[in-house]
Amino acid sequence: MGSRQHLRDIKSGHPLAYEDDIRASKREYAKALDSEDPLRHFRDEFIIPSKKDLKRTKLTVEESENDTSADPTCIYFCGNSLGVQPRSTKRYIEQYLRAWATKGVTGHFVPHDDQLLPPFVDVDSAGSKLMAPVVGALQSEVAVMGTLTANLHFLMASFYLRHHKFNPEEAMVLIEPEDLDRPILSTEQILKVIDDNASSTALVLLSAIQFYTGQYFDMERITKHAHSHGILVGWDCAHAAGNVDLQLHDWDVDFAAWCSYKYINSGPGGMAAIFVHERHGRVDEKQPDSDQTFRPRLSGWWGFDKFVPQPGAAGFQLSNPSVLDITAVASSLEIFNRATMKEIRQKSIKMTGYLEHLLLNYPLDAPPEEKPFSLITPSNPAERGAQLSLRLQPGLLDRVLHHLEENGVVIDERKPDVVRVAPAPLYNTYAEIWDFCQIFLQACREAVKALQMEATALTPTVSVDIESNLNDDVGNHSEAVGDVDYSIFPLSQRRFIVFMASWAGFFSPVSSQNYFPALNTLAKDLHVSNSLINLTLTSYMGLSPMFIGDFADKAGRRPAYVVCFVIYIAANIGLALQNDYAALFVLRCMQSAGSSTTIALSSGVVADVASAAERGSYMGFVTAGSLLGPSVGPVIGGLLSQFLGWRAIFWFLVIFAGAFLVPFLVLFPETARGIAWNMSLVNYLDTRKARKQGVSVPEPPPRQKLSFPNPFPTLAIVFQKDTSIILFCNAVLFAGFYDVSATIPSIYHDLYGLDDLQVGLCYIPFGLGASVASILNGKLLDFNYRRVAKRMGFPVVKNRFVDLRGFPIERSRLEIAFPALTIGSLSILAFGWCLNFGVHLAAPTTILFVMGLALTASFNTVSTLLVDLYPTQAAKATAANNVVRCLLGAGATAVVDFMLNAMGRGWCFTFISLVMLCTAPLLLIVVHRGPNWREERRRKEDAKELQNAPTVQVVHENQTEKAS
Repeated sequence: MGSRQHLRDIKSGHPLAYEDDIRASKREYAKALDSEDPLRHFRDEFIIPSKKDLKRTKLTVEESENDTSADPTCIYFCGNSLGVQPRSTKRYIEQYLRAWATKGVTGHFVPHDDQLLPPFVDVDSAGSKLMAPVVGALQSEVAVMGTLTANLHFLMASFYLRHHKFNPEEAMVLIEPEDLDRPILSTEQILKVIDDNASSTALVLLSAIQFYTGQYFDMERITKHAHSHGILVGWDCAHAAGNVDLQLHDWDVDFAAWCSYKYINSGPGGMAAIFVHERHGRVDEKQPDSDQTFRPRLSGWWGFDKFVPQPGAAGFQLSNPSVLDITAVASSLEIFNRATMKEIRQKSIKMTGYLEHLLLNYPLDAPPEEKPFSLITPSNPAERGAQLSLRLQPGLLDRVLHHLEENGVVIDERKPDVVRVAPAPLYNTYAEIWDFCQIFLQACREAVKALQMEATALTPTVSVDIESNLNDDVGNHSEAVGDVDYSIFPLSQRRFIVFMASWAGFFSPVSSQNYFPALNTLAKDLHVSNSLINLTLTSYMGLSPMFIGDFADKAGRRPAYVVCFVIYIAANIGLALQNDYAALFVLRCMQSAGSSTTIALSSGVVADVASAAERGSYMGFVTAGSLLGPSVGPVIGGLLSQFLGWRAIFWFLVIFAGAFLVPFLVLFPETARGIAWNMSLVNYLDTRKARKQGVSVPEPPPRQKLSFPNPFPTLAIVFQKDTSIILFCNAVLFAGFYDVSATIPSIYHDLYGLDDLQVGLCYIPFGLGASVASILNGKLLDFNYRRVAKRMGFPVVKNRFVDLRGFPIERSRLEIAFPALTIGSLSILAFGWCLNFGVHLAAPTTILFVMGLALTASFNTVSTLLVDLYPTQAAKATAANNVVRCLLGAGATAVVDFMLNAMGRGWCFTFISLVMLCTAPLLLIVVHRGPNWREERRRKEDAKELQNAPTVQVVHENQTEKAS
């Protein structure tokens, strides 16, 4: 299909389709469109700045004003801000100046025979006559006067303030976009707002074309709809006049105002104009003493003896017109009248369609979802004018603008990330559109590349002496956007890694959950109270991750896992053999040194292999194992305790852990970033074989020197502003969860007469809810991350470093936590009153499922947020989480029996529920203040790293240099 056929196929209301002709992406195609353009000769009637002109620092008279071939012209796509100068403007103004010089005051009334415009006193009429066809109005309905803002106030004074005596600040209804990702207003949305407010609305005032997005509203339909409710309608046509084919009179618009320095090319600050429909401009001159002879308005000079305005829009003028300004307007309007707005609009639709095609279909290096810009202007030609607004990805705007400026392209921007491109049909060409797209897309490529290089510079690529003050937080800015994969592991291996980490995390909850059904038996055999037995549930979990987390970051995940499982197996052997409460308590603490730390290590593994964009799902999968414990742990414990005795529980854990450790050692690779031995045994053998075959294998950095694990970095996380609130709130939720879990054995035994096995079976619904939540919540977290990122124009890139500075990760995550927190808290309240009234076992059992679903979603959300806040210290952050929540959980389970005895079941769990609900306002503080606190912490860390910069030795042949 040729270019001529394309021009015939363009119809208003349908996006243009150039993709069926591969030639559309060639410059020859653009040249063919120019050769067929009926308006092409009008370009010669404008002075387009040359590239040389744009870089001048002194104002000089140049021959290029008369010689179009003197210097290459720039690509001027900024008519939406300021149009270029018509060549006739200089001639018009010089003639006006000569008339003023030779006639003086008589120039108001006496013309020259060769004068282009009438005498000064009638020049506004000439301007109105030329302006009327541009906006589709009668000459009497148009007045060329004032400035846009002042004119809008004048008209508002007439049509609104004086008409209904309302205060705009109190009575104005604003219409906002429903979706910030595409900040446009549908006609249906506007009509609905009019309907909803019809009884109290006096005036609708809208922009005909929205300055930011370039959206062109359905003026005729909106005006007609508002009139059906008896509402006046005014339009701000600043971006529409000279851009689209307006028909203000036929559309029955009440009034409108616009400037002329944009598409009408009248020059900076040029004279504006107004439209007042003829029915509002009528003046009854037969009854001059009546207040009803004309519409109320500001009383200006442009009237008669006793102020009676002249009929039409001219009667709204406040003083005699600026002849100089109107002369500049008239010089351009004369061109518009020769071209006609119909022809201008037709070409504009074709040009924006061609521009859109090149921008959205030109082959970029990135896939479509990762393009450096997106179009926020409607694709329907009927819903836009000459302007296309492009939203760039964060951090690109200044770089792109600099590249465009260096290559002689003039457009404008709206910070922080939008550029507005507006080819003008009268003086721009299709070839310029093609050239612009090449320059713009190259600018985007170079801007993205520069941003990636900056991100790479933030990630250390040299080895340093680990004994310096730089600790394990190497690469603290590894989330910056980069072109390097976040993880070197392929997707299948990352999934396997998370699967193994998930199973490793299973040992922590199963060690406590299979212990629940035996609580009554243990208390009886060891001759201690339920409160003391409850104390062994969580106090053991808190402290060991503080040490193991630091060890894992220095030595690696694999060695940490091995140490944990060795300690865990030894502790379980001791627990199976002990006979008194003191031994039970101490050995449970030892057991925790192995089992509870696997949760922190699992979070660290996720941070190693998953970027922020996909971290929610990975966290969901990795916690699925730990949340499987509440489902199967009590059943296993109930079976073993019921038929083999409580000691069998610990022998089972010995066997299970040993059976898991062997394949783990063989198959699980090292994932810790910056650790030298990045291998499992299988990976090591594969890599060794590859080296022997001469295949290049990336060399890992040297291993860090080991030292005694330091718990203080973990404690430092606890006392940060944002994390202290997050950890406390999560600890409160965890304490409520453990209060329920710890009291089930004794309450169910007393209330329903259940044995150990039956009690264990009652934990299954909670575990099932938790397992479902671990998967669904991860998907929700990723979905909400993408939603917030898309709304902000933030890059969503899987397996890439993404700098989260400026991104509200707290809001993205916690928006999921709030409903889950509320449901979980209310489920505990309902659970308590079910037990208080002794209802059928089915009721509290069902509530346990809901409780597991909601509370697990809350726990997972907080865990994911902590990993987001500390991606290079995920093990420490999770360890800090364990410290706070387990210590608070220990205290809560120690006193819950006393609370039950003093308050009763219903009020006890009501109190717990209310305390949990009180965490929501605290988390709101994190949503609003968290990004600032996070940035403050980053700056402090950067300053500390700069101060403690290590010494790096660079060897050049026989010479060694030292640099800091």
